[in-house]
Amino acid sequence: MNELNYTPAQALVILHALVNSGVLTHGAVKTTHRMLLEQSMTMSRVLSENGIDGKVKRARRGKKDPRRVLVGKYMGYMRHLKPVQRAAVKAVREEHGMRVAIKHAKELAKEKAEA
Repeated sequence: MNELNYTPAQALVILHALVNSGVLTHGAVKTTHRMLLEQSMTMSRVLSENGIDGKVKRARRGKKDPRRVLVGKYMGYMRHLKPVQRAAVKAVREEHGMRVAIKHAKELAKEKAEA
């Protein structure tokens, strides 16, 4: 079966359109909703009977790499600069390093925001 990836809002709009156009009846939608709720409740009951609580355990992420954090900040400020300003920040990065370049880019972004 093809999987459709709609947001809940998109699905609701589509559902209303199908009901309003007569492709689906309101009763069919209610029946399907009731069946899905029953299946969901049955599934949770079966899972809980087998000792599965249904909570998803997420993998722990390691400590963030400081270099990647710096690169992310740098790129975040660079996105908002004009090409001439970007070139200036790149020159600062080459000469003085990433931290100084981030400070410079932050100052330029602030100036741009105030203008």
